[in-house]
Amino acid sequence: MSSRLGIGVIGLGLAIKPHALALRDLAQKAAFVGGYSPSAERRAAFTQAYGLPAAESVDALLDDPRVHAVLVLTPPRTPADIALRAAQAGKHVLLEKPVDVDLPRARALVEAVERTGRTLGVVFQHRFRQGPLALRTLRSIDTEDVACAAVTYASGAVGVVDATTVAYPGYPERIDIAGTAGSAVIEGERLIVQRPGHPALEIAGSGAGGGGADPMAFSHEPHRRLIEDFLDAVAAGRAPRVTGRAALAGHALIDAILASSAAGAPVHVAATH
Repeated sequence: MSSRLGIGVIGLGLAIKPHALALRDLAQKAAFVGGYSPSAERRAAFTQAYGLPAAESVDALLDDPRVHAVLVLTPPRTPADIALRAAQAGKHVLLEKPVDVDLPRARALVEAVERTGRTLGVVFQHRFRQGPLALRTLRSIDTEDVACAAVTYASGAVGVVDATTVAYPGYPERIDIAGTAGSAVIEGERLIVQRPGHPALEIAGSGAGGGGADPMAFSHEPHRRLIEDFLDAVAAGRAPRVTGRAALAGHALIDAILASSAAGAPVHVAATH
């Protein structure tokens, strides 16, 4: 395999498509060893669709010395045990979100994997879209069916979180940032930045973000960038751009929204660092 990292995948359901396509694109850096699902039919469909080999069990992947890193793409409430088993078997782990069902469980998993000395990355592919990548260089800030919350930041800035998976026909993810020096809008993969006295900056891209009737209706390119960053991080012995610990901030916000809704009162977002 020379310098390529051996990759195993556990979970061949809805999330597999962008990962499989990305791994095929990254064949110079990643040697695909096998993908596992407990369903024999799903394993066969995976091999037929992507031309990649299947594995017969989780143990077969975790015991295989050719496997250096494991992508865990299983449904929510199931990945934590698998991710920890993989890390304890000496494998680096790239984990599909969410890390776990709440912040305490997610924090426990992150800390347990950290103790093994293995690299833990989390699939926040939106951070690898062209719009957010471009916006990041402007030094700006970076499941339930319906969630709406007002958020007050330590700086005094105020934000609104409005999320739903049941609005017909569905809408792309959108982030609006309005500040004293201008505004920025990310919709799907598009970015528009407007500042007084400057021409508008627009980064083109698909408006589809997986928020519509087809949750997988998006390009696999951000996944390719994320997986490539993870592979490079493992090879170089550095942290990936989206570490398990970095992903805890999102869990803290979600837990705070749920707690505030239950209490009918504002709550503080737990610190994660």
